[in-house]
Amino acid sequence: MLIDASTGRSLTAALGALVTVAPASRIKGHARVSVAALHDTVLWLLVASGSLVLIEPSPYEALFAVAIVVFGASLRFDRSFVPLVLCLILFNLGGLLSLIPWTDDHDSVTFLFTSAYVSATAIFFACVTAERSLERLEIIRRAYIVAAVIGSVAGIAGYFDIGGLGDVFTKFDRATGTFKDPNVLGPFTVLALVWISQRILVGEIRRGTIAMATTILSFMIIAFALFLTFSRGA
Repeated sequence: MLIDASTGRSLTAALGALVTVAPASRIKGHARVSVAALHDTVLWLLVASGSLVLIEPSPYEALFAVAIVVFGASLRFDRSFVPLVLCLILFNLGGLLSLIPWTDDHDSVTFLFTSAYVSATAIFFACVTAERSLERLEIIRRAYIVAAVIGSVAGIAGYFDIGGLGDVFTKFDRATGTFKDPNVLGPFTVLALVWISQRILVGEIRRGTIAMATTILSFMIIAFALFLTFSRGA
């Protein structure tokens, strides 16, 4: 079978495209997967470190700075965030105005900066969950439960003075865990308990599996730690 010159050139071009374009597309695909995996890993570490606040700056604060750099320009600001941002601005503006007579009070100034920092965190998570919402919310849920378990185990160990940790993880004979106050550990564990209860009640986990046993054990640990905080706020 004879092939004319034009057909030969077309075949050559097609083969060249297969050789050059296909690897490039694969590389691009791998790059996307790598970036997404990096984002997911940093997000998980950020949320999972949320209960480690005994030291300052806390691991959470350091990882938050890392997360800002890692996510960078990929963060997307949606118009639906405008009400949230406006409310946070008004809230912090009110705090700033009320601070005027108390600018020399260290605790008041610290409270204002903390409020602004938490507001920025809220906007960050809103931007993060605007893309791949269900996947990232699931990452946040799993990491938050891990954080609650870490804080709860520390609180239980401290309350019963296991390994001499009573002075570290308790305050006023109440479990504080990896927080500085029992009234912080208590409310922190509530959301984790709600999420675990949801997974059990809606049948997300099959009975008789290791996942079910792990889930129930996590629930019991967190619930017991919540009880040991004796926190009315929780």
